[in-house]
Amino acid sequence: MPIDAFDGSKILKCNDAQSPGGPDGGRDLEAIFETGLRAWVAVGFQNSVSDSPAEKKQAAKKFKSDLQRMLKEPEKPDVFVFFTNVSLTPGEKKLLVQFAKGKGFTFSEIFDREQLRIWLDTPEGLAARYRYLEMELSPAEQQAFFSRWGEDIQSLIVNSQTTIENRLRRLEFQVDGILPLRSMSFHLFLNSPLSESGIEHFRIPWRLFFLPWRNRPSKPLCFQILACDSQRNRKGEVIQTSDSLSHASWIAKKSFDNEGSSILNRSGKQIAVWEGGDSIMDRGLLDAALGDLDGAAFVINVNKKLAPLISGIVITANNYCVAAIPKDLIRVSDQVVSETLPFRFSTEELSDPWVRVGTDSAPSYFNFSGHTPERLFSPTIIDPSAVVK
Repeated sequence: MPIDAFDGSKILKCNDAQSPGGPDGGRDLEAIFETGLRAWVAVGFQNSVSDSPAEKKQAAKKFKSDLQRMLKEPEKPDVFVFFTNVSLTPGEKKLLVQFAKGKGFTFSEIFDREQLRIWLDTPEGLAARYRYLEMELSPAEQQAFFSRWGEDIQSLIVNSQTTIENRLRRLEFQVDGILPLRSMSFHLFLNSPLSESGIEHFRIPWRLFFLPWRNRPSKPLCFQILACDSQRNRKGEVIQTSDSLSHASWIAKKSFDNEGSSILNRSGKQIAVWEGGDSIMDRGLLDAALGDLDGAAFVINVNKKLAPLISGIVITANNYCVAAIPKDLIRVSDQVVSETLPFRFSTEELSDPWVRVGTDSAPSYFNFSGHTPERLFSPTIIDPSAVVK
């Protein structure tokens, strides 16, 4: 609208002041701008105008009468704007503006027929002209319109589509949140491969502290999983020193479960351990759903030499990425940490002390209210057409 121009700011709110069957109080619109100014707008249109002295006199009379009626309102506006289809000279408009300021208005603006025509011919006015006056746009006007608004329209479409997709992702996760927690994986991403770091030994215990659930009202549940270099037995004896990784998981003081080993790619930039299959989770010992991770805290301790290599942390659950901490948010604390682990470590290995890795919030926790986990893959469609023909 043209009234955007006089305040230099956008309209926050614009209401039709004319009530059905009642007086309009001398105004047709009310507008509130970003700066807080309140504007009242009056309209004085006449039929088949020719800009005669009588028509100009009638326009001026309408201007003053509407303004006088506004002065009787309990809350007088700061700005008075008047629209007319009569063309007025600059001198005639100046006299009317001075009249308004003399009555206490901070600002007054008059849009006559010529000013309205000029605005309706601008790219900003073409949309209003087409929508309200049903005037077809010429090819040149269409080009001007899309040159001005094309990127905004495209951005609106893209943003709307993104908003819909994000809401669908959230709905999908909320539905999947009731499914049993069947698998989790824990990933430390490194700045450089272990083979180039000179680090021969690492140990990484992860802990998840679940909040008490409705069916488990007593105490929070602590699920723990350990990853360390080499294949080891319970006594801590190294069975295999090649590129291998030992891991075990357990709950509270229960016996260690899922003890095993897997291949470790020392030339890669990731240390990962996976919990699932025939494990605590799959056998129902954890008794948790995917959504139960919401609010659960997680704590990560590592040996001190490994900490500077960490460039990112990712945790997945049921094929959702439920936590992703980039390097700039990772914090390392030198606080003293004591550990009770299923594997014994040598005095030489323990000479590299424990440090805690996390974020500014200690401990870190899953927040599904503020963040929607990303699904790592889309499920395939079961298509019977390949069988039923």
